[in-house]
Amino acid sequence: MAVVPPTVRAPHHMVASADQLATQAGLAIFALGGVRTRAVERALSEGTYVSLAPTWIFVLSGAGMVLAVGTLAVVLFADR
Repeated sequence: MAVVPPTVRAPHHMVASADQLATQAGLAIFALGGVRTRAVERALSEGTYVSLAPTWIFVLSGAGMVLAVGTLAVVLFADR
């Protein structure tokens, strides 16, 4: 039994796109986290501090929002 009425359900190709976008956003978060970790470790070994640039905050926040919306779309519109 479907939880979402058929008139509200998205076409299958839209769900796949949201799923792919959420996956890419998740991978981007992990990749940027790895780059940030290396930068912080390098700064600590040199006895300095490396701040988080506003661009990083924007990119990570955007990727997190895409991941959340993509996950929500998959949950709401996926065929059960």
